Amino acid sequence: MATLAADRDARVRAAVAARPAELPEDLLRELLTDTDPKVRAAACKHGPPHDLHSALLGDPATRKRVVCFLELDPGTAGQLAADPDEEVRAAVASHPALPAELRDLLARDVSAEVRGKVFVRADTPPELRDEIHAWLTAGAGRAEEDWTAADEEDVFCEITLTFLELESYPWVADDPAPHVHSPYVGLRRTAAGSGRLPAPRLREMLADEDPAVRFAALRAMPDLDLATAEDIDRRHRPLKGSPHRPADHVDFPPGTLRRFAADPDARMRVLALRDPELPAELLDRLAADEDHSVRRAAAADPRLSPRTLLHLLADGTESVAGAAAASPALPVGVMSAVLDLTAGRRPAERGTVVLMCGLPGSGKTTYALGLERRGYTRLSVDEEVWERIGRDPAELDPEEYDRLRADAERELWCELERLLEDREPVVVDNSFWSRAARDRYKALIERHGCRWELVHFKASPDTLRSRLAARNSGARSANRVTVSDALLERYTAGFEEPVGEGERVFLQG
Repeated sequence: MATLAADRDARVRAAVAARPAELPEDLLRELLTDTDPKVRAAACKHGPPHDLHSALLGDPATRKRVVCFLELDPGTAGQLAADPDEEVRAAVASHPALPAELRDLLARDVSAEVRGKVFVRADTPPELRDEIHAWLTAGAGRAEEDWTAADEEDVFCEITLTFLELESYPWVADDPAPHVHSPYVGLRRTAAGSGRLPAPRLREMLADEDPAVRFAALRAMPDLDLATAEDIDRRHRPLKGSPHRPADHVDFPPGTLRRFAADPDARMRVLALRDPELPAELLDRLAADEDHSVRRAAAADPRLSPRTLLHLLADGTESVAGAAAASPALPVGVMSAVLDLTAGRRPAERGTVVLMCGLPGSGKTTYALGLERRGYTRLSVDEEVWERIGRDPAELDPEEYDRLRADAERELWCELERLLEDREPVVVDNSFWSRAARDRYKALIERHGCRWELVHFKASPDTLRSRLAARNSGARSANRVTVSDALLERYTAGFEEPVGEGERVFLQG
């Protein structure tokens, strides 16, 4: 560990600093005083030694991260509450030792995020919480009227309201009864899922107007009868992009699941696929269902025959064909043809941005080039770096390469903003290894009223090594840069695989 913490590549040191396991104090001190700001910022998660607090507060890279570890005095609290960085103000707004007068001041901050942090505090008076929520709701309303022309802070009001519904409220969980009829979904949801409410109160919450509250009550309900569980699932309408539903927490017997196969509601027919002994004829019937969501779910079932999968590849609904293409049951020899088929089916769509995600050698650029041929503007960090230096970036010092790559990413970000304003179709040919980077691009795209697609190319380590070995032995170019086994291991260690982010997955090899 000490060797990796002293690695010349700052990305490696940052990966060490970001590990969830506790670090020895001497190693933690080294990382907290590292020359690279990203390393120092990552190391702050471990609870910095008290004698370093002052230096970390003076460091822009670590100030917001060290706030939660401070023994907050009124003077420091006042300075942080007036900090120009809203993330610092948000951090101090969450601190349990924040004086009441500063809490009330931050409740009227210009930032939606800061006000949201005050909303979730246990000591926030109900009337102040009402005021915060009303302000956020007004901003969100303005954003909904015209998303493309909305003020950025109004957009963040809508985002903050969503997070408040999903937020954890420990003080509500400790004493849930007073919040069963709260006007705020997040508080009712926490109360329902606290495990401290008696069955009659939980049964009452099963009829809540909000599906998330009903969902939480169902999960906490002891010995829930199957008829009630089925009724709750039928009435459940999930959040956009969320795959979760009440049925995830109910073990319906095979007879019930097979009954769902003929249900008039497509959402219920999908549940039939959860039967581990589902007859082949029912599976094939679901694969030919009139509703595309049922066909899509069936296409992802590993029990589906290759013959039926090949039929679904020609489905008129793209998401069905995509699910069939991603199936592990698809013959390996068909994979390349499948990619060509799904890539060539539809023309470039205005207002669409495709975000490529995956490790080196997974096939991202090949797919992106296919999109480019269909009319998408391709933004490639690798090509931008190559144009600047005219040679393989593997020949550069890691720090120099990081600097060039960061400059290229900033330039392409500005280019993407220009293309979004014109609603041009774009494919961002980048690796998008971190969820934070993916979320940042998604927010930018949505802020311009455009649509994103996250495409994750996933390959086994052996497949990646084999492809990269062949690539490394050939001529170098912007899209054929050298990636050694050691570098691949570093990239793999730092890769945050997208799960539940609305991604479309292509399995390779």
